Amino acid sequence: MKRVDFNSLMALIFVGVLAALAYFFQDALKSNLRFILEGGFLEVFLVISVAVVVLSHSLKVNERDENSPLIFKSGFKPLDVFLTVGTYVAITSTACSLLEGAYIQQVFGVEYFTKFGELDINVLIGVSALLMWYVIFHMYKMLKELLFIPEEVSTLSDGASEKSALD
Repeated sequence: MKRVDFNSLMALIFVGVLAALAYFFQDALKSNLRFILEGGFLEVFLVISVAVVVLSHSLKVNERDENSPLIFKSGFKPLDVFLTVGTYVAITSTACSLLEGAYIQQVFGVEYFTKFGELDINVLIGVSALLMWYVIFHMYKMLKELLFIPEEVSTLSDGASEKSALD
């Protein structure tokens, strides 16, 4: 008999509870989301997160790594950090503005984009979500690199050690 994966079960229950709450409290969810978007709280949170993560990452993590998530690598660290923060902030700001307008137009009928149809508005919501995912994913990678020390991989130098390690 197979064992149940506890983490997957908890994730399933969590998503189910969120879906039920969203279904039963649609109006409250819509108005709260509008408040968050119009108040600029999401944008401020993401911009502060970008600045803190990129600056902390640039101070602590060795930037000579080719897989580094910094966008720009000119060799002049302050310029690299400035351009990276600026790029992520621009992407975040654009995504939040597009999401705000598209969501409010789609859900509440307020016309933000006068020449856009319903399909265009839905595409804007998707593009905004994709842009935010891009920023959040890269911040997650930087934060992971910042907080978790990579494990050293030990190599075996001679065949005898390799043989005894395999036994």
